[in-house]
Amino acid sequence: MLTRIIQSLMRRDHRIQTYLITMVVGLMLPSLVFIGYLFIKTLTAEQTEAMSDIEDRTAGLAQVVDRQLAGNKVLVEVLAQAPSLTRGELEGFYDFAKLAAETHGDTITLAERDGTFVLSTTKPYGTPLPRRTDMSIYGQFFDQGQTFVSKATRGLIIHSTLFLVAAPFKRDGMVKYSVAMGVRAERLQPLLRGIPAGMLAGIVDGAGTILARSIEPDRFVGQPVPAEVMAGLHGADNGRLIASSLEGRPCVLAGQRVTGAAWWGLGGHPHAGG
Repeated sequence: MLTRIIQSLMRRDHRIQTYLITMVVGLMLPSLVFIGYLFIKTLTAEQTEAMSDIEDRTAGLAQVVDRQLAGNKVLVEVLAQAPSLTRGELEGFYDFAKLAAETHGDTITLAERDGTFVLSTTKPYGTPLPRRTDMSIYGQFFDQGQTFVSKATRGLIIHSTLFLVAAPFKRDGMVKYSVAMGVRAERLQPLLRGIPAGMLAGIVDGAGTILARSIEPDRFVGQPVPAEVMAGLHGADNGRLIASSLEGRPCVLAGQRVTGAAWWGLGGHPHAGG
């Protein structure tokens, strides 16, 4: 008899405990859901704000690069109209070009359609110079005769990663010379000084070669970005994509085209995607 009474009380206590637990969970669940909603919403808002800041900085970087390239274009166009060059006084043009190179670039070269270098301000006038056999860096320049900014290349006279800003010198309506400023990629690095610590930012050419980078530039300048990055930006003036950095870390990247060249400004956080 006593045993049955105890068992009955235990079953009744178990039902009461179950009821109390269910009631407590029922009361707490809406609060937990609401707290979770607020947490996710706050996190999403912070991520959105951070990405907006990255996009703004990337757009600003592209504008700064474009302004610098615009100045380089003006300089080579002025050089291409130099009276000494028009008169065929190449030694006089060399002196003029050397002064410009000392203040604005690393070298000024005069090259013919077949890749023969007529002069380079990094060498004394009259020094025999190598001939460029691969003219692909010039694209359609000698046919179209328009000022252009090249992709990254390895210099034949300056043995480092550089790019060309070239203007045409025409004779009888045909492009006779390329008047080109060769600029080391490292000259673009100061444009990244305003990038916050920890933010990945860079300047890449149309082929995806890195010209400047905020993180470990000595290691990565001259290397290509992952193919997925350029594929994600193809055909657009700006964009956002998820990709891996060269360090192998997932990133959410923003890209902005440099309007004066087939280049891109890129920005992101190495940890933003994962």
